[in-house]
Amino acid sequence: MGIHLAEVDGDTATGINYCLAHHHTAGADGGGTDVVVLVRYEDT
Repeated sequence: MGIHLAEVDGDTATGINYCLAHHHTAGADGGGTDVVVLVRYEDT
């Protein structure tokens, strides 16, 4: 997880979270890939 923000107003809240995800795969030749994904999640 990276940055997380929350705003509370009485008995309700909203939030935003950011995450940087790495998806590693191994190649048959010893190499591989690293797919990097930036995730933003909003909840109300």
